[in-house]
Amino acid sequence: AIKTAQSSSSSLSSCLSSPTCQVCLSQLLVETLQARAHLHYKYQSLVDEAIECHERVVELLGEPIQTLQRDTTYYKIHFTVLSQEGRWELLVTSLQALGKFYVEKGELEDAIVAYQEALSLLKKLGAVKSTEPNQQRQEEIIQILLALSDIFMQNNMVTKDVEVMERIALVQEDLENWEKALQCWERVLYCQSQKHGEESIEVSTTLTQLARVMILEGNLEGSLDL
Repeated sequence: AIKTAQSSSSSLSSCLSSPTCQVCLSQLLVETLQARAHLHYKYQSLVDEAIECHERVVELLGEPIQTLQRDTTYYKIHFTVLSQEGRWELLVTSLQALGKFYVEKGELEDAIVAYQEALSLLKKLGAVKSTEPNQQRQEEIIQILLALSDIFMQNNMVTKDVEVMERIALVQEDLENWEKALQCWERVLYCQSQKHGEESIEVSTTLTQLARVMILEGNLEGSLDL
């Protein structure tokens, strides 16, 4: 315990003596709320409490936090203002989490709004930081698109609107989500066979689409069976 105290004291002294010691109070507050949300969800399965934490983050970051008007130094600690890009990145984290939690609670409309706002911010970040490595950002965008497509499927899998199901199938193909693309085309096939008959041109066209997706998936044998 003495060693731990000595270590903490040493770290604090080092921070105070260093002119590069920087603290962003707004960021600390937001990251604390996000950490609390993680603990609520992962270890206590308290979805509502986790949502409350992330909604508080969105509320705080919705407009620039006015804890500091400019960078300032106090007792050798450099207190910084949260940058616009930093604010967007923290917002994306909470909006993605909210989208996931809303889906879990069945609040799909709120989930769509959260995911769409996260996508909008990721596009802004991409425009601002276009010269930096963006593989992580692209992966985040793909994950959000997958989540949105899942919500769309969940809302429309019982529909008999063939055009809607075809659009969903093509989105799933763009995301290389072959299993769900096949589910959509199978739904189209069912609707077409019910409406036009199993020997119709519409059914033949849909079977061709199913075979095409199976080939893309690597299931050549299955495509030949069609």
